[in-house]
Amino acid sequence: MFQVMISFREKIIAIHERSYVPEDEVLDPQHYLPVLLQKPGAFDRATPIVNWSLPPVFPRYHMRLKDRLGHSGGTKEYIRILMLLKDNPVEEVTEAVKRATGLGIYGFDGVKNLLYQLLEPAKKCCLFEVQSPAVWPNQVNHFDRLLQGGAS
Repeated sequence: MFQVMISFREKIIAIHERSYVPEDEVLDPQHYLPVLLQKPGAFDRATPIVNWSLPPVFPRYHMRLKDRLGHSGGTKEYIRILMLLKDNPVEEVTEAVKRATGLGIYGFDGVKNLLYQLLEPAKKCCLFEVQSPAVWPNQVNHFDRLLQGGAS
């Protein structure tokens, strides 16, 4: 398999399969999303997007986003959601979008949160652990102890 590698200042920024078919275009939609985020009006006509085969839940979700946030705002949120596909498996992002739809959540932050829950189900629910029972409810004067990492 032959590839075309595009670099800038010694950093590879894109890799595409090389096509030897005349007039053939090898387009990666992920490369276009940051630009389309700035120009969401071009989204529906962008060749890489039009030719992108995504599960049916995606265009339905896009329509609902546009209904709620307007064409430009809804499309921007949708593009941000599609950008999650760059670093996450399509199956998981699809499941997060399905769950968001079922819960009535329409936006990037909600989908990203649901995706995180799918990918990290065993993570602890808390950002930190209190090592000591020295801080009790309704005792505001113990707040400083939490910041210091326990009892002092």
